[in-house]
Amino acid sequence: MLLDEGNKLYLTFACPIIQATNPDPTKLFQELEELRDFLVQKVYRDFRQRRLPWLLSYVKLGAKFEYGLKASNLSAERKTAIQQRCQAFIHEAINQIDKRIYYENELCQISCT
Repeated sequence: MLLDEGNKLYLTFACPIIQATNPDPTKLFQELEELRDFLVQKVYRDFRQRRLPWLLSYVKLGAKFEYGLKASNLSAERKTAIQQRCQAFIHEAINQIDKRIYYENELCQISCT
């Protein structure tokens, strides 16, 4: 399992996404918004309105990931499956972040009124 090229690619893809850039809890909300914007830009051409999703071959999964994918000895089907799972991960991460940002905004509105 640890020597599986597919697992290595998943870790290469996820590492920049899950690492905190600034673990200051007072700036968490701002950091969540920045992470969401970063992820949206990876999968949408018109990222402001979240329209026109990129085709799988154009989704930006990271240069290190793309290099590792090309250099791997995996079958074309497995490579495509890995790309699709990474793209699905990004979409789900965006949805989960949106829920938390929406919840934070709701809490702020309740406490501010």
